Amino acid sequence: PPQDDASALAKTYREIANALPAAAAAERSQRLQWLQEMQDAFGDGATRAAIVAQLGAARQAALEAGVGAQNSGRPLQEALDRFQSVQFDATITAIRTLTGVEDPVSALPDYGRGRANAVAAGTALRSAAAQFLDVVERNLESFGGDQSARAGEVAKSIAEIDGALGGIADDLAAMEASHAA
Repeated sequence: PPQDDASALAKTYREIANALPAAAAAERSQRLQWLQEMQDAFGDGATRAAIVAQLGAARQAALEAGVGAQNSGRPLQEALDRFQSVQFDATITAIRTLTGVEDPVSALPDYGRGRANAVAAGTALRSAAAQFLDVVERNLESFGGDQSARAGEVAKSIAEIDGALGGIADDLAAMEASHAA
């Protein structure tokens, strides 16, 4: 609008024009942060199909091995189910286009390509997977510690039995020597 236009529409336009660069920069920053979180959690080139297959296999392997997941298996499966129905790969691609953009305002059309449901599903899956894997890892460590303790107890028992058998052999040898004399 012209500088001398004092209408409500002109005022609103100027306010939005002044605030838009900061808002676009903040949005770009949030999206790039989410992209980094997804890359850290699932790997740089991970696709939706690969993520679902790997986490599904991990969940199934823990179940088949009888490793307790302390009620974290169901939330993981629910997160996987939601994740399978979103456009995660397209959202990742759209957000990656923002990495080389110097002017966040010029990338405004790209902001519409990142789907909010894919962002939410990816975040929920990352959280559910981390919780599941942490619980499984703790249970495996606990089981391993129990097994180490049991192995130590077995070794101690074997040493005690060996000592007792050695004592019996010595007693038998002494008895045999006394009978021979």
